[in-house]
Amino acid sequence: MFRQAVVVLVMALGTFNSSMARAQVITAATDVWPPYVDFSRKNNGYCLEIVQAAFKTQGYILQVENVPWARGVAGVKKGQYDIAPNLWYSKEREKTFLYSDAYASNTLKFIGRKRRPISIHSA
Repeated sequence: MFRQAVVVLVMALGTFNSSMARAQVITAATDVWPPYVDFSRKNNGYCLEIVQAAFKTQGYILQVENVPWARGVAGVKKGQYDIAPNLWYSKEREKTFLYSDAYASNTLKFIGRKRRPISIHSA
């Protein structure tokens, strides 16, 4: 009985190791931006949790590098990194990057004191 268990365990480990060897690694460049990317949280924030789960379904392993935002964007442009998982869409960036469908959204607002209204003008 023990011998059969050892044989099954060795076979399982062999299967695990060969599947890990076949798995491709996707390198992501990002910086901290809670709650989307937060290395102090379990799963590193919900953006990375979603991206990692999506790649895992396709047999990829997500390796995340915490780098300053500008360095990450430049690194993806140069091919040093594969993806920038939380790079906002813009027409200008679309010339360089391929975007997936949105998997999250947010709204930005200017907030100020009532007695000191904010004045925003286009540049």
